[in-house]
Amino acid sequence: MKKLFIIVLFLTVYLNGFAPAAAGENSFADREVPVVRNVGMDGSTARLRFYDDMPNVAYISAADYLKLWTPEAEMRVEMVSEGVFELTSPTGKAVADTLKNTFSSEDMSAFTNLMGLVQDGMPNSYYDGMPFVRFVRLESEPAVVPVSFDFEPYHIDLRSDGNEVYFPFAVISDIYSDLFYHHSGFNGEKIVMNYSNFDMTLNVIDPSYFAGLVSQTRPEDLALFTYHELCFALDHFYGRPGREPIHAAMALKGLDEALDDFGETGAMIKRYLKSTNTAEFYTGMEGLYALFYDGGHTYMQPGYLTGVLTRDEAGEIYDQYAELMGTVSDMYGSISHEKEIVEDENADLIGLQQIRNNAYGTGTTYIKKGDTAVCVFNTFNARNQEAWDAYYAGTGPFPTLENTDNDAMVIFLDALYRAQEDPEVRNLVIDISANMGGSADLVMAMVSLITGKSELHYENVLTGQKNTAVFETDRNFDGVFDKRDAEVRFDLNFAVLTSRHSFSCGNLFPSILHDAGYPILGEQSGGGACAVSFLNTADGYDFLISSGRARLLNEEGEIIDSGIPVDAELADHGKRIEILVPGFDQHRNYVMKPYVMDDYRPFYDIDVLSQMVNELYTVPAEMVGVQTGAE
Repeated sequence: MKKLFIIVLFLTVYLNGFAPAAAGENSFADREVPVVRNVGMDGSTARLRFYDDMPNVAYISAADYLKLWTPEAEMRVEMVSEGVFELTSPTGKAVADTLKNTFSSEDMSAFTNLMGLVQDGMPNSYYDGMPFVRFVRLESEPAVVPVSFDFEPYHIDLRSDGNEVYFPFAVISDIYSDLFYHHSGFNGEKIVMNYSNFDMTLNVIDPSYFAGLVSQTRPEDLALFTYHELCFALDHFYGRPGREPIHAAMALKGLDEALDDFGETGAMIKRYLKSTNTAEFYTGMEGLYALFYDGGHTYMQPGYLTGVLTRDEAGEIYDQYAELMGTVSDMYGSISHEKEIVEDENADLIGLQQIRNNAYGTGTTYIKKGDTAVCVFNTFNARNQEAWDAYYAGTGPFPTLENTDNDAMVIFLDALYRAQEDPEVRNLVIDISANMGGSADLVMAMVSLITGKSELHYENVLTGQKNTAVFETDRNFDGVFDKRDAEVRFDLNFAVLTSRHSFSCGNLFPSILHDAGYPILGEQSGGGACAVSFLNTADGYDFLISSGRARLLNEEGEIIDSGIPVDAELADHGKRIEILVPGFDQHRNYVMKPYVMDDYRPFYDIDVLSQMVNELYTVPAEMVGVQTGAE
């Protein structure tokens, strides 16, 4: 009779997808769910586990999660004592204690390394995968720093069945999220993953992903767990560049207690983030965005979370959210003026670009007068990887302005070659005064062409390690990395033109050249001290943050969020001018409208630029703070 009962129990478990958990743990149900990668639905599935005490919170085994990224990879799981497991992946080791709910690794960066998908054997560093740049090595001081996560304060449980260790899906996704934008989310129906180095939300990869999230209510267990996991992720993986309103409080006590420092507003944000009402959750995330506003690297407001938040898509959720924001916007404004800042900066940026258009002509990328040429590009994010990959694979032509659109490197090379071949040109000014950032690979390649080397300095906020990532560039673009690249030289006086709108990589580029001794003209750049990466909430939303994996530094080891000082100030903030900028009238007709702003006309006066560069390259370096003729 006893044997018959065991057989019946086994068949019931097998047929219904349930299994008894280990002693002292809850029972669970396993589900196979579809997986969508940014190459589309490939028919693969993944096994998720749902425990009866939190039936809406997805768990996945550590070994299965790794296989989502690298199906051929094996993770060995070995119980070393009761409830304690050693996890060994191809890139590192970690220990998970499912009784104490802790997770530790002597080298967390190695254990979570997915960058081998980008370049064979690459450590967990910063590289975008453009073929004309290659990662060489990572120098870290100290070389290795142990990391340990205590999940108990966040009410996060690790689970096991004696053979495998199970993490909440959102937790392990955030632990693995890196600087290449590798990240994944589960929306209750499917897993969607981003393999591509573009800051795409999961809804861009799979337009149906958002539909799985549109519900007016959130399950209570999932809503509460989402809040706790959000606290864990931001406490450990946010880069804290320095300007965000919550910076000081986060450094001392973490998100949950830091919200208490903001009185009624903080309490309201916390309440909304835990709410089972989706519109209230959106409103809480809007408040969190205000607290974490850092100039443009962190986006967690609902429009970004959902990709498209419209009345047609979200119905009553949209109306509720709009109404709630109408009642709390002033309160949110008391902790951060990011809305007004963004609006003012955008208007000022449009005005600055219009002044430049008036001087150079709309869309001009290269202009010359006398001994000075100017190269203009507004983003390091314009990169036509398909064209470059085809060229390096031998299946396409060398990318030029004539055959390749939307590529900053093409624009830069065109200007560089034209200036070098023109016997009149002595100076090349790289105008990034309206450049809001983008790919570090383009920065590294351009810096290499100017200085002969490319190194990126940053610190890991979680470990405290100071890192230098060293790259090499195919400087003659012959498709081979070899000694002939070192022979490439450009006999030009280089300078960089920046403004307060030069942000992120538009701040990194002048930082590196300033360290190398090249003159910076215009106005102190706008900062932006961190690389960016994605996190995912437990209910499936992905959002962008200043990454704690890479807080950017100058050569002296100082955070660069305050911007890069100039050697020649060209902005006259005491003089205001009125110009015409593009806009719309009350009837939504496209018109040119008057706008009053600071006088940036000297930025785009080539005679002024020529005088400044010639003086800075003539005056002894100790007089101007630059190394003339830098190599």
